[in-house]
Amino acid sequence: MTEAFRSLRGKLIVSCQAPQGDVFEGPENMARFACAAIEGGAAGIRANGAADVRAIRRLLAVPILGIRKRTAADGETLITTSLDDARELVATGADMLAIDCTARGCSFGALERLRQVKAELGVPIGADIATLEEAQRAVESGADFVLSTMRGYEVSREAVFESSFIAELVRRVDKPVIAEGGIRTRQQAQAALAAGAFAIVVGAAITRPGAITAQFTAGIGAWSESPEAGYVGIDLGGTNIKYGVVAPSGSLEDEGAAPTIREATGCGLLAQLTEVASEAIARRRTPPRAVGVSTAGWVDARQGRVVYATGNVPGWAGARIAESIRHATGPQPARFGERRRALLQRNRRFDQLFCSTGGTPA
Repeated sequence: MTEAFRSLRGKLIVSCQAPQGDVFEGPENMARFACAAIEGGAAGIRANGAADVRAIRRLLAVPILGIRKRTAADGETLITTSLDDARELVATGADMLAIDCTARGCSFGALERLRQVKAELGVPIGADIATLEEAQRAVESGADFVLSTMRGYEVSREAVFESSFIAELVRRVDKPVIAEGGIRTRQQAQAALAAGAFAIVVGAAITRPGAITAQFTAGIGAWSESPEAGYVGIDLGGTNIKYGVVAPSGSLEDEGAAPTIREATGCGLLAQLTEVASEAIARRRTPPRAVGVSTAGWVDARQGRVVYATGNVPGWAGARIAESIRHATGPQPARFGERRRALLQRNRRFDQLFCSTGGTPA
């Protein structure tokens, strides 16, 4: 294997491609995306077509994984369909290539083409696959590495990331496995590496501003338009842990309480608080817009962490309330120490508002 390929171990490769008609289509734009990716810490680039590879190579000396997408006889896109395309990619600066070696790709002669390209050009050749069987056939035909690029396309025509599939490839294929396809978060990238992936390829989640924006706008629209999205408030008291669920209109939808474990340490109390929060959230048909917690002590409202507490509850200082609730119930926003502002915002129609809070004497 070449030094260029070895340098990618444990690193991020950014796929810099734009679909036909996209506002960023064109070699110069792809080269700029590639430069930005390398500035952000990426170790390599995946690029489509000789023109894009050439433009990127003029600006960067990093490893480039080259492909060439063309429309096959069945009317669908296929990756690196000819020896001539492979030659041109290498001539313009690609250090390694990838070929669609799925069952569909093989019906267009992918495995024979893989053997020809490897014999003539002498660069590492990767196989874009969707199944374990496809990966094994490609390796038997001489593939130097495999990529999970096509996982999901054979069923839904959309890339799917499955860390379990990466782990299976690593166990069953005696070649480096590069995780690609459907990786949209850093947690997924970490999961791929934990599963044994040699490297990670991320594309649309980094280089498709339109798609990224659409995800945010869809999420904001669903949040703001949902008539059922309300709020959960929890009061951690010395006698009871009480919760209330408030509708967007301000009406109380639901409430409940559980006796506070009197002899609990910080860890036990946090577990009980998290259990009450989980129950309150589970009783709603839709996730709440936010969860608010009232607790004794000084709280870092940004992190949802108890900074200081008296000795009434041993170990309560340092309790990571927001982290515990999010881990158990999902990524609802958590609010701390903002009750007065929340009340004022919810009741702007009133000229005056009186709020009094109290607790159980120790």
